Amino acid sequence: MADLWSPASDPYTVQLRAILDALEAHVALIDRHGQIQEVNRSWRRFAVDNGLTDRSYGVGGNYLTVCDTSTGDCSDEAVAVARGIRAVLDGVLQRFAVEYPCHSPTEQRWFRCVVTPVGKGTDITGAVIMHVNVTDTILAAKATA
Repeated sequence: MADLWSPASDPYTVQLRAILDALEAHVALIDRHGQIQEVNRSWRRFAVDNGLTDRSYGVGGNYLTVCDTSTGDCSDEAVAVARGIRAVLDGVLQRFAVEYPCHSPTEQRWFRCVVTPVGKGTDITGAVIMHVNVTDTILAAKATA
């Protein structure tokens, strides 16, 4: 999957990054082993807004390891996400999705994590992981319940 992103000046790569950056969802592209290959502008903005000081924004880190070693609030959801990602990477699931809380000290918020494979069948080379803010939908449902 790394070949998809090099060289950085390649017009195709520039266009792919522009498309990713146009998405409102927080998006990470991982390889077959869970290594984060690329993240979009929304991911980077969310990271900075929530105190991340690592300017790699997680690129080069392992998404599965982060989920597997998560502790504290929402760690149960992180384990479920890791299981779902592995199922997609192994070709067991064509798509995995889960909603989870991700509250900050100043606001309550919820996201929907959607994982889809890059490639098909035995040629799965990685996955796209999207986190979509569904707070408005959750709050509206709670208000009418």
